[in-house]
Amino acid sequence: FATLRVRPEVVMALHGVKGSCEDRLAQENVFASLDLSRPQRLDEFRQAQKAATGQATTNLQETWPQHVHQTVLKEFESVGKGWFNLQEQRQDLYRQGKLRKFLILVRLLQQDMLRTIA
Repeated sequence: FATLRVRPEVVMALHGVKGSCEDRLAQENVFASLDLSRPQRLDEFRQAQKAATGQATTNLQETWPQHVHQTVLKEFESVGKGWFNLQEQRQDLYRQGKLRKFLILVRLLQQDMLRTIA
């Protein structure tokens, strides 16, 4: 089989990762968190923007990767030996397995979300 979606765990993990990406996309709009309802002095705006950017950076660098990691581990914890073995020790089997392709897909989803934010 050439598809990754051969097990329900994979579908649920992809659903969780995409949901996490969509949540971050909705949360990380820096200008949405700024109060633009009234005129501000330039230094007030810069300070608020810096704070919002710092919070977004922290979320994207710390919270989000941990959430994606936990989602993947939770969905694949029941998978034993096979294509999606999280305990695989041999490098050649990992390269041939579908877990590697799945993790590449997760990375591409994350990159796409980051490009959308930028």
